Formats: sequence, C-alpha cells, structure tokens
Amino acid sequence: MALITTVIPTFRRPELLRRAILSVLAQDFADFEVAVYDDCSGDDTAAVVGDIMRRDARVKYFRHPNNVGMMPNFAYAMNHVESPYFSILSDDDILLPGFFTVALSELEREPRAGFFIGNQLQADLDGRIIGEPVKLWAEGFSPVPSIFKRLIRLRSSLTWTGMVFRTSVIRRSGGLDLVVGSCGDVDFEVRAASRHSAIVSHHPSAVFFMYPSSNYREDPFLTWLHDMPRIVSNITAAIDEGLKAGELNPRLTAEMRADLRKGFREWVFRQAVGAALTGRSDLAKKGAGFEFSYFRDPVRAAILRCLAGDRLTGRAARAGMRLALRSRNKRRRTAIESIAPDAEIIDRALRDIAQGAEANAAAHTVAARRYV
Repeated sequence: MALITTVIPTFRRPELLRRAILSVLAQDFADFEVAVYDDCSGDDTAAVVGDIMRRDARVKYFRHPNNVGMMPNFAYAMNHVESPYFSILSDDDILLPGFFTVALSELEREPRAGFFIGNQLQADLDGRIIGEPVKLWAEGFSPVPSIFKRLIRLRSSLTWTGMVFRTSVIRRSGGLDLVVGSCGDVDFEVRAASRHSAIVSHHPSAVFFMYPSSNYREDPFLTWLHDMPRIVSNITAAIDEGLKAGELNPRLTAEMRADLRKGFREWVFRQAVGAALTGRSDLAKKGAGFEFSYFRDPVRAAILRCLAGDRLTGRAARAGMRLALRSRNKRRRTAIESIAPDAEIIDRALRDIAQGAEANAAAHTVAARRYV
C-alpha cells in the first residue's frame, strides 16, 4: 500500500487529465498512487490513462459503467482510499514539484494535524497568477479555531487542490454530503477544520486554473444560496460533535457557530453587491431576500435592495459603491502583485512536470524490476 493516494475524478477532459496525472508522477516523493475515476466519459480518457499506466504502475484506473455525476464520482473516489494519506486533484489542475515531500514530512512530524494546506496558485486561462490566498496566512501549526476561521473567510477561493488529508479525516468528518451537490468540497473542508488542526505552508503546492465552470446548471451564486442552509447545518452538527467528544469547550463552540454564520452572511452580501454593480439586479434581489429571511439582517437586505433598484436612488447608490470599492480593489491588486510572481512560474512548472514525470516513471520501473 502506498503512503498517499491522489484521486483524480474525471469526465471528458483527456488531455487536461494527462497533464494532471503527469504532475503527480513528477513528484520527487515516490511512495504514492494515482487513482483515476472516470465518470463514463466515452472518449479517449481510457486510452490516455492506459498509455500512462503502461509506463508507470502507480497509476490505477476505474471507469463507472454509467455516468453518476460529478460529486458522486468525487465521493466514490474518496470512499475507496486505503492509504494513510490522500489528496484530491481535479482533472484540469496540477500539483507542483515537491508538494508531497513537504506535506508528508510536516504531517509525519506533527501527528496532531489532520491535514496540510500548501500555497495554492490561482491562475487564469492564460496562466497568469491572480491569487495566492495561503500566502496571506501565517505558516506553521494552526489549531482548530484558527484554521476554521481562516477557511470560513476564504471558503469561495481556496479549494482542496493544495491540501493533503489524513484518511481518518473522511471517517470523522463523514465524507462528502451528496445532498449539498457541487458545493460539497467547501462543506467537507470546513467540517474537517471544525474538528482537526492543520499545518499551513507557503511552499507552492498546486495550481488551480480558473476555467469557466461547466458544473453549474444555473448561476453559481444561486447554487450557493440553495446549498448554504444545508452546509451551515452540516458544519454546525460537526461543531456539536466536537463538543460532545470533548474536543471543544462550550465557549469555543459558541464562537465557531457565530463565526460560521458571520462568514457566510458576509459572503452573500459581497456576492450580491457584485451582482448589483454588474447589472444582475435579479441576483442582488435574491441575495437581499436571503439576508433578510435566513440571516435575519434587515439592514444589509435594505442596502442590497437599494443597490438593485432601477430608480435614481439605485443608480446613485451603485455609483457610490463603485467609488468606495475602487480604492479597495486597487490595494488588493497591489497586494496580489507583491506576492505573486509572473506566469513564468507556471510555464516552468509545466516543463518540469513533463520532464520529471518521464524520469521518475523510468526510475520507478527500473526499481520495480529489481524485485520481480
């Protein structure tokens, strides 16, 4: 059994999948497996994986006989992990060299941590880095209340691409909730953080490419509004389990519940403001309704209704909000530019991935033959 398994659920993106697999094979840590779970793609996916498997036996392949859907495929992959550690890689993202070495050495050194969070580079379609959220965090061991608050603040921008989990976290956190749907990754991460400490590292660990999403049947904001009550309920239940197990005290439990609602309430408000300022008044009004009915916040609801209005007051409110946000966005761009290198880091990583994967696969094959 390998020490760590990277699961890659996939559907009809064979060439991007090839790149994702090679990024794992390029790791300088050898004791791993790559488990590809094909959601009945019916294209070249099986041939692409088969070609790689012939060169490196650490790559495994499973194909569902019928299409089960994105999140059920992710859940199936996670539930079949047998190694002590695992990571989850979407088929259009990549791991960066050295990720496993840093993550596993930190987790082996610190048994209290349930998972590792490395620096995730967020890139656009042209490979330009547009964010490095973990760079803004302090490195090192992060106990439950701290890591919980951090993930709540960044729930919409930080994915599990640059994370390594102990497999025991799946059992304690309950795995993916398929009722939540496409927001299930955030639900799982925050539930894990409600009961497990983490290690934070600035080591460049993965690249999350901001491709236009094809996973939502409607606007992502509406999907979030639909799923949020369930997510809040799931996370609250996880916090309560921590209290029953003696992992959390009543004071900390109350603080985490309050942080949970505050974090999601602020996220809804920001998204609704953005919708109003980009002419999507219908979404802004839905956000206002959610602020009023679910979070019981009439002040924010009134602000959003004003911003979404068609009359002079609405236009004036939107102009004032744009002016207020202009300086903040300028500071944010400056902060991103100060921590993010240019796109060369991704270009170099892609070249290194191709070269490193071939060299590591050849070395692994030679080493394996010695024991045949």
